Amino acid sequence: MYSNNPIADYDRYCARQEAQLQQRPKCSYCEEPIQDDFLYEINDVLICETCLNDNHRKAVEDYIE
Repeated sequence: MYSNNPIADYDRYCARQEAQLQQRPKCSYCEEPIQDDFLYEINDVLICETCLNDNHRKAVEDYIE
């Protein structure tokens, strides 16, 4: 619902967005709400895709002898 006060409308919108964001699960690495459709659970630890790639993705060439 919109009112005649666009600033109040915007503040209400931001509060609603923040409330929804706080309901999302948080990444155990970056501690940010996971906003993607998928997350990774490894040993009961929730990880976002970015942190998974940054912390666990390795090049196969590094392991070839």
